Amino acid sequence: MIFFILIFLTGKSTLGQSVEEARLLLNKAKTKKDSCLYYAAYLNQSTNPVVKGYGAMMLFLEADNVFNPFSKLHFFNSGKAILDSCIQQHPGLLELRLLRYAVQNEIPSILGYDNRNEDKKILLQSIHLIEKKDEYLYKRIKETVYEN
Repeated sequence: MIFFILIFLTGKSTLGQSVEEARLLLNKAKTKKDSCLYYAAYLNQSTNPVVKGYGAMMLFLEADNVFNPFSKLHFFNSGKAILDSCIQQHPGLLELRLLRYAVQNEIPSILGYDNRNEDKKILLQSIHLIEKKDEYLYKRIKETVYEN
C-alpha cells in the first residue's frame, strides 16, 4: 500500500503544496487517522521547509495511531529527524518552532526530546514580527505558547 502511494505521489508536482494546504491537511489528519502516512509522503516531497515540517507532524500523528511500540518509535524518530533538520537549516522560521514546541508539549518526557525553552523564547521574542503578516500563525503561537 505504501509503495503504491509513493509511486502515485512521485508524479505530483510539489508546486501545489502550500503552507495553507499543509495546515488544512494536518487538521484533517487529526480526525481521519488512516490518512497520516499518505499526507506525510505528499508533504515531505515539498521543497518548502514549513510544508516538510507539517509532513513531520503527520509522522508524529501516525506514531500516536499505531499500537506496536517499535512502530511508534520508528514514526516518532522519522518525524523528529525531518522536523529537526528543517529547523537546523531554517532556524528563523517560526512555524517550524511552533510545530516542534507543540509536539514536545504532548509527548512523554522519557523520549528525551525537549527544546521547549529555546523554542518558547524565540517564539515570544518574535511573535510581534508576524502579527499582521500571518494572522493564523500569530493566533496559533498565542494559543499554544501562552497556554503552556
